Amino acid sequence: MTRMVAALDVGGTTVKAALLDEELKPQATLREQTARSADGKALAEQVADIVTRLSEQAGTGAPAAVGVVVPGIVDEEIRVCHFSANLAGSPSSASAPVRAARRPRSSRSAPGSRPR
Repeated sequence: MTRMVAALDVGGTTVKAALLDEELKPQATLREQTARSADGKALAEQVADIVTRLSEQAGTGAPAAVGVVVPGIVDEEIRVCHFSANLAGSPSSASAPVRAARRPRSSRSAPGSRPR
């Protein structure tokens, strides 16, 4: 089976996402409004939901890796976006736990990634 990767570009207005095969050819794409919540949890859940829907659209299992790009200050050690003025309900929004939302759906780490 071909290994897939999901790529998501989270912006202040829209999330653009694609599921790519080993040759980086898109197998599924989605574009939708960015979820909003004061604590960032709605966005974290949206990211996890999009990955699931991309896999369903392409008829594949969970991707081998997921890459998420967000505008803001990201702590790479704990994989949390601490501040992004244009993502959450206010410029002083709480941290968005993107990795925590992804964890229940896929427990595998991507090749070359650091397990947490």
